[in-house]
Amino acid sequence: MFSRLPFGKRNDVSIPLMSGKFKAFKEGWKNAIGHKFEGLDYEVIQNDLYQRDMIIKTPWTFKRREIMRWIVSMLIGICTALVGFFIVSVGNLITDAKFTLTLSQMHHCDSTAICFWVPFLVWVSLSTGLVFLASLFVAFEPVAAGSGIPEIKCYLNGIKIPRVTRMVTLIAKATGVLFSVAGGLAVGKEGPMIHSGAIIGAGVSQGNFVAFGKDLGLFRYFRNDREKRDFVSSGAAAGVAAAFGAPIGGVLFSIEEGASFWNQNLTWRSMFCSMVCSFILNVLLSGTSGHSWGLLSQPGLLSFGEFKDVPYDARQLPFMCLLGIVGGLCGAVFNWSNIQLTKLRLLYRHKRWARALEATFVGLLTATLTFSVPYVLPHCRTPATPLPPDQMLRYQFYCAEGQLNGHAELFFSPWEDSIKALFHGTEDYSFRSLGVFFGIYSFLAMITYGIGVPSGLFVPSLLAGSAMGRLLGQLFNLIFPNLNLNPGGFALIGAAAFLGGVVRMTISLTVILIESTNDISYGMPIMLTLMISKWVGDYFTEGIYDYHIELNKIPLLGWDAPFNMRSVKTSEFMSHPPVTFQEVERVENIINVLKSTTHNGFPVTKSDGKFMGIILRHQLTILLKKKNIFRNTRAILDRRPNGWIHFETRLCGSLSQIPRGARCQRDARRDAIFHQPCSILQCTTSNSIT
Repeated sequence: MFSRLPFGKRNDVSIPLMSGKFKAFKEGWKNAIGHKFEGLDYEVIQNDLYQRDMIIKTPWTFKRREIMRWIVSMLIGICTALVGFFIVSVGNLITDAKFTLTLSQMHHCDSTAICFWVPFLVWVSLSTGLVFLASLFVAFEPVAAGSGIPEIKCYLNGIKIPRVTRMVTLIAKATGVLFSVAGGLAVGKEGPMIHSGAIIGAGVSQGNFVAFGKDLGLFRYFRNDREKRDFVSSGAAAGVAAAFGAPIGGVLFSIEEGASFWNQNLTWRSMFCSMVCSFILNVLLSGTSGHSWGLLSQPGLLSFGEFKDVPYDARQLPFMCLLGIVGGLCGAVFNWSNIQLTKLRLLYRHKRWARALEATFVGLLTATLTFSVPYVLPHCRTPATPLPPDQMLRYQFYCAEGQLNGHAELFFSPWEDSIKALFHGTEDYSFRSLGVFFGIYSFLAMITYGIGVPSGLFVPSLLAGSAMGRLLGQLFNLIFPNLNLNPGGFALIGAAAFLGGVVRMTISLTVILIESTNDISYGMPIMLTLMISKWVGDYFTEGIYDYHIELNKIPLLGWDAPFNMRSVKTSEFMSHPPVTFQEVERVENIINVLKSTTHNGFPVTKSDGKFMGIILRHQLTILLKKKNIFRNTRAILDRRPNGWIHFETRLCGSLSQIPRGARCQRDARRDAIFHQPCSILQCTTSNSIT
């Protein structure tokens, strides 16, 4: 009920209190909440139907269901690993083909003009075409746009978002992100991977595919909001494990950023699911990347490399805390800029073709900058240690033989490789290279997040932050040479600071970065930096995910109520009189109420006005839409003087037709009928109906 309240921490609707009333509440209602969203039922209500169902169950029934929960968790981990393997394998093939075609034109030319324009046109055409393909998947399934983390966060906290856990969304998300990343956009695979894992958790646990009209008949006893929520949590944790090779961080992510409902058993199952996912993906990636099968060397889609040879001492902690302050400020500026742009998009970008056109333009702009900046502003240098031939061929980029272009190492490269170069590069970059890259790439990441393609925000934030951290690390080293600061370590801390300033995550992000780097020694500075960046960022703005939740008008309550709502009672802003149902209602009246209202929860009262509970719109809709709702009907009371008969029916499996003019009496607090495979329903019907 309370998840459907319209106001969050910050909202476009003004809510000053005047004489205990909200000013302009009615005028702002439609702007404050999206009516397409509905609350989910997560709590088990100890009603008569539930107690009656528990009596007929044996202890073995509960043990069997617990065993099946573990089996389903394992299946979710395996399927998530397979999807991650598909994304990284096919994505790498497309990316390698794009670089190969461009480099072949670059190194086989006859004149200076041809050496630039032909490779430039090939690069821009391929990149823009791939981005356009990614936008087509979102045009087909709009909910596949973005990272999906805000939507999954809302789902785990009780908000049902249409189509967010459909298999069609998974296909559009997993396939579209291939082309987004291969097209060179400032995006990552991590957010879509988390969303994909959550969809797999929802689909596998239900044993049916609504989008394709296929019902496998499996796991029917898990087909309720509570069980589905738990498996979606495990799937999201497995998605983090697949993205970063961080199963512990995945579980903490689901706890911190996702679910507000949790228990110890779910923690163990989520951990098991994440471990299975990370292990299977590690085996597949290691075996297909030139290593022997069974040699576990690639636990996730993104690996930062180890920092065992990058020491630091306690004297560097103040400088790392300063990085946290800078990261929080940069994150606040990033979020504010992106939100202003998103508001413009909501005003002027309504058609699907407009979203595809915008995404294609951003892809064109990104491809133009990533190719032209290293050409216009070259930074040629001779590497101290020889690079592999394929990297030397790519990074030479119009420099003399044996030299590499520092800007090409950052711009003209897959973004994951750029992160590793900033983390583990042994030679200093020029301040101009780092400054130009940080400014341009931050701008590209800001305008890219929110366009109509599947896109993650982790990699762009990490890359922009690593450039900022490396820049400041080299600057500190120049000012304080006696401290012997390591720029690579400061690049890691800067990446954490910028990402923390954008998404405002603390515990889970600390563990994710520790697991990704395989080094606990940086745990303390990473945690300190993330805390400081979050505090600084929260002083100016909210996290990027919270902002997008509010702009999409999803009625998710924050952890704390706004200050001016702490003394407000529910009766002060509820509509009057409330739309209610009696315990026994005519079908005609139910239909009229559903047509004339837009909210999704209806109080159920007795004839004397006593509140009995809440029934949701989708529960009523299912009752009315299904045709065979009654089975094994038998009258248990005599005909009444008013011409009505009271009878009882047992609902098992398929639903049946509701008699015309019938009035049904059932437990109104929860839809226990659909939560249990067999339940009791009492109805009253006219004696003229058989």
